[in-house]
Amino acid sequence: MVTKKFPISAFFMDEDEFTLTPHASGLSVFEEGGSIVIEAALPGLSIENVEVTHAPGYLLIEAEKKEEEKKRKYYRKACTSFSYRVPLPPSANLTIEPEVILEEGIMKITFKRGNKRN
Repeated sequence: MVTKKFPISAFFMDEDEFTLTPHASGLSVFEEGGSIVIEAALPGLSIENVEVTHAPGYLLIEAEKKEEEKKRKYYRKACTSFSYRVPLPPSANLTIEPEVILEEGIMKITFKRGNKRN
């Protein structure tokens, strides 16, 4: 499993210090209107294979799919996994559940902007 590491300081920053830039290959964080959008590439995975969890200051997106095929004289085993750890901007409103869409291999998580976290 590939894991992207972030410095601990990324979780304790002011709104003025936070930048919405790509954090890892296959991951984008940007503003769109009054929302903060996180897009994660999860090719070949369905929503049942994805787990999204929240901890103070960041969002963790993990996905795994295992396939096994047995035929005469043939055996194939494959595993696909992704793990993204995304610092959330202080202005993301965590009191409202975000909108989550997974289509064509891209998971889009949209948070409304709100007041700064304490």
